[in-house]
Amino acid sequence: MRKPLTNIGIVGVFIIATVLVTSDRGGLARFSPHTLEYRIQSERTFFATGIPFYRSNYKLVNNPLVAMLIDDGFVSPQPDKNRRWQLVFHWNDSWRDGYGPLYDIFHRHRNRIIEWSRNNRECAEIYWSEGFRLLRSDNTIDVTAGEVILNFCWRIDNPEEMRKTIQQLKDGVASYNAT
Repeated sequence: MRKPLTNIGIVGVFIIATVLVTSDRGGLARFSPHTLEYRIQSERTFFATGIPFYRSNYKLVNNPLVAMLIDDGFVSPQPDKNRRWQLVFHWNDSWRDGYGPLYDIFHRHRNRIIEWSRNNRECAEIYWSEGFRLLRSDNTIDVTAGEVILNFCWRIDNPEEMRKTIQQLKDGVASYNAT
């Protein structure tokens, strides 16, 4: 009687080990432009399929860029507002991609953007103010314009050029979506 249970246990351990060894790992990150919360989630997917069989609960984490925005007074949380979460990334070993429009801001160029913001306060105030005004909008075209502005304007160090470029990008996003 004991032998069948032992065999079932061995097969079960073998199946679990096989799934874990051949599964792909991944993760997601989302950001709330209203509450300024940044959260992550890990996942495991069946090998080469991208089909998840496990996702952890979301966990709030500190992001140095978000901390700078709050600490330096560029943006304030709006906790009573819409808690929309924007995708920052959803990557997985199965597909090796999945970067959202805000990935470069919160990860790839984060340190340079923090430095730029502190060294170009006047431009940074225009940049963050307009970027977040649009990110917090309920209009998807505005949200897209905010993402574009945050990705392209952080290198500008002249306030007039900043205002002009922001307007051009907003007009470009609006005309693209009108067609």
